[in-house]
Amino acid sequence: MVAIYDGGKISETLSSPKERSKGIKGAPYICGLDFIYGLIPNSKGVLQGKVVDPDTGRIFDCEVWIDKKSGNLVVRGKFLFFGKNEYWPKLDEKDLPAGARINPVSAEPNLPFIK
Repeated sequence: MVAIYDGGKISETLSSPKERSKGIKGAPYICGLDFIYGLIPNSKGVLQGKVVDPDTGRIFDCEVWIDKKSGNLVVRGKFLFFGKNEYWPKLDEKDLPAGARINPVSAEPNLPFIK
């Protein structure tokens, strides 16, 4: 998570984190966490992996894809046959403050909830 987009504007970034995770040991800042990990494409072109709920620390199976109509990232957390979709809006890198930009090649995962 490099930025939190709230109410039509960016409310926090890597360089100015505010909110902490209530459910993860050590209560790390939410900006800087890798919520989604272990993604592997399936035969339908959907990425499957794991997602963590920062409020509870629970880890769920997930599917991730781009919605063709809106261009939003769809993250579907799943438990058994139940699921919930969240839609993350696409932001162009030029719209991100400098403190939210990262180099994906040199970035290291931040997974404090993985043992």
